[in-house]
Amino acid sequence: MSECARCHVDFYHNPEVRLLFSAICEHRICERCLPQALRARNCPGCGLALRHEDFSDMPRECREVDRELKVRRQIREIYCKTAQDFPSGDDWDEYLLLREDIIHKLVNGSKEEVQDTWHEIERYKAHHAESIRQMQRVRPKKVLERMAAVIKSEGNFASKVNADWLDRMALASNHPFQEQYDALLGDMPRSPDASLAAVGTASPLTPQPLMAGAKGDAARRCSGGGQLSQLSEKKARHFFFADLTSGVRSAVPTSCA
Repeated sequence: MSECARCHVDFYHNPEVRLLFSAICEHRICERCLPQALRARNCPGCGLALRHEDFSDMPRECREVDRELKVRRQIREIYCKTAQDFPSGDDWDEYLLLREDIIHKLVNGSKEEVQDTWHEIERYKAHHAESIRQMQRVRPKKVLERMAAVIKSEGNFASKVNADWLDRMALASNHPFQEQYDALLGDMPRSPDASLAAVGTASPLTPQPLMAGAKGDAARRCSGGGQLSQLSEKKARHFFFADLTSGVRSAVPTSCA
């Protein structure tokens, strides 16, 4: 329940109320009732002794996740080898398993197990001090290299998306959904001329799919409704002449017709 254990104010009906979570018993106490609860030195919900540092604005699940993230950052600063440092993939997998086992012991182990694990980590740091310093020096450079590779790949994909019609088929090797697009859109025209020829023979009421990879005039012809601008003009002329013809026929006497 999301309510204060002392005044029973409900967070869902009073969202402006700030509830604090006890790390000892997980009872919730609102910020207004916390001073009284600390003066009484016991939880109003279960009677356990309380301290101010035992309260947090995060529930237990969030505190556990935050604690695990901090432990992971600490361990990755020490066990910082990469796959390139191992002769085979099996050795790299064993190293990852060792690191995950250490993290699990620090997060979920008993107090004695946590102490033993930290002693083991200190021995590892002393034995691999030089390699750890080297890895920490080159890590910022590797991070920048990965960022540059991501930016380059995104730029290459964007340039191919905006390529000419003849280059549109090259998208299948880059865009994971390009084949699905082709299957949904059916037999698409392979050139701007073929597209305009198809538009000329199409019904003026038939929406045309937006063409992937189009740019320039072909892109400017596309509208948000999935139709070319020429189709809108053709529909307007179609309805205008249809109304004009029906109006003339109704005005002309049958004998004159």
